[in-house]
Amino acid sequence: MHWPAMKVDSTKAVVFLLIFSGFLKEFRPILPFMNTYLTSSARNFTDDALNHQVYPVWTYSYMALLLPVLLLSDNVDHFTFVIIGTFGQLCTMLAMIYGTTVACLQIMEIAYGLTTACDISSMSFLFFVVGDLKKFQKIISIMRAVTLLGMCISYVIGQLFLWFGVTDYTVHAYVSLTASIATVLLVLFICMLRKVWLKPRTMHRRTENDTKFGIHFLTVLFYRLKKCYHSIFVIKWSIFWAISTCGYLQVVNYIQLLWSKLQDKNDNSTIYNGITEAVQA
Repeated sequence: MHWPAMKVDSTKAVVFLLIFSGFLKEFRPILPFMNTYLTSSARNFTDDALNHQVYPVWTYSYMALLLPVLLLSDNVDHFTFVIIGTFGQLCTMLAMIYGTTVACLQIMEIAYGLTTACDISSMSFLFFVVGDLKKFQKIISIMRAVTLLGMCISYVIGQLFLWFGVTDYTVHAYVSLTASIATVLLVLFICMLRKVWLKPRTMHRRTENDTKFGIHFLTVLFYRLKKCYHSIFVIKWSIFWAISTCGYLQVVNYIQLLWSKLQDKNDNSTIYNGITEAVQA
């Protein structure tokens, strides 16, 4: 008996896997409790060190890395920066768990700045794969919803497990690390699949430029930068967007430290970080 061959829509498969990787990437139950975890006896960092030497690094590294990522992703390969972003997430979790000095945590924040800067590459790659603006808007909405769902579910689970004493912060950290490892493996799997499924659409534009990568690449990069920012409106919008985003990141960075101070002031041992972050997500 011969079974019929299964037909796979390559575009849909790549899109589905990429969206699922976004869910895994955001599944980090330790994130709402990061400050509490880092200042606990397991990690033994101080609030003062985190406040002045660690947390500011994320915002500044994100601002410094965003423009190079945007320019290079259009000229090199969008998916390359998707891979870099997932490895940055993995390095972030490794430094959080195994880092023993402030310098290690600063590297953690730089890696996380790279990860957040590379998030835009996933959207760019999706648009390249889909190719249709209407479909892209629908798919990107689904992707955003799924990533937020990953955040919300992980935060709620982390909160409930802490409330009922099922796990502690260290277990949450290792679960987050496991999710980051799974994300890296899934993205590498997508990389292998796209070379087979999307070869006619992704490889043809690279063959000619690969032989003239040096000065020609930098010239094209400078030309595109000049063309993009020829309009004063684009410059104003970019500055406003960068400042507002970095301001938001600063609030996200320091809010847990504020909660910790308020909790100590009120002598309250109950932590609601997970529920609060889940509602915010």
